[in-house]
Amino acid sequence: MLAIFPVQYFFTFLYYTDSSSVFFVLLQYYLGLRGNHFTAALIGAVSIVIRQTNVIWVVFTAGVTTFRTLQPNVKKTDLSSLVTEFKDYAIAFLKNFFMVFKCLWAYGLVVAGFVVFVVMNGGIVVGDKTQHQACLNFPQLCYLLVFTLAFSSSLLVFPEDIVSYLKIVKNAIKKPLYILALLLVAIIMVLVMYKFTYVHEYLLADNRHYPFYIWRKVYARHWSVKYAMVPLYMFAAFCIHRQLSVKQHRLWLVMFYVCVAIVTVPQKLIEFRYFIIPYILYRLHIPLASYTRLVLECLLYTVVNVVTFYLFLKKPFQWAHSPKEVQRFMW
Repeated sequence: MLAIFPVQYFFTFLYYTDSSSVFFVLLQYYLGLRGNHFTAALIGAVSIVIRQTNVIWVVFTAGVTTFRTLQPNVKKTDLSSLVTEFKDYAIAFLKNFFMVFKCLWAYGLVVAGFVVFVVMNGGIVVGDKTQHQACLNFPQLCYLLVFTLAFSSSLLVFPEDIVSYLKIVKNAIKKPLYILALLLVAIIMVLVMYKFTYVHEYLLADNRHYPFYIWRKVYARHWSVKYAMVPLYMFAAFCIHRQLSVKQHRLWLVMFYVCVAIVTVPQKLIEFRYFIIPYILYRLHIPLASYTRLVLECLLYTVVNVVTFYLFLKKPFQWAHSPKEVQRFMW
């Protein structure tokens, strides 16, 4: 299914870095899970050469390696809090430092080499630094949530899923603390949308890319739209977290969410290519879906791919200031 994931599938036909970036990130993660840490670190270094932000996924692989190495040395208790569990793993790390070090030293060398590169380069960006300036664009996480909900809708919003969600809400509204927590999350998200929404000049100027039209037709239609979307963001976050929680440990989830935030938040430009690796890793770590859901997912991906390629191949256009050059719609 992920081989025809629309955003990734489209860019396999263009001369760009997305396919190789995804390949090497997934390969180093797979090798790390298999215990081939030195080779995984080397592959991780290659992925960083292709795209510098992939250093985060090298760190993620090292974090997962640490968790898997220490897990047999930490007592499992269902009642322990996340803070208590984190403390137990920290203690286990100190007690088994040399065992963990043997697994992590190669990743450490790669990250150290990347730090040296950043210092010598004067930043992470290799290309035009003026157009790739980091900022705290927290709404990127919200856009990623909706993006993920849309492409995995057959896995998250089946009728039986909706019934299950409604039962959870029914039980939650009986507990005032849950209601207060939801209100607090909603208020924080509204404040984040108000204070940290950035609009890159490329988003407003480049009408070849789909985000241009999404922004113009949805977000730019009225100032209140970005706030009205908050309930949808919360619903998407709930669905995604619920699916991931079925198979993944709490500490794994924390590491994944932190790494996704570090990769996406500093990006000022809304660009679906930035969501490819987070989406694929999310998709690989949720429970295997039924054949019915997979068929519907396949139909969704296929329809989106057909429409995308049709627009790209059959609907070229010209810019007024550059009439001799052909422009094409794309992700």
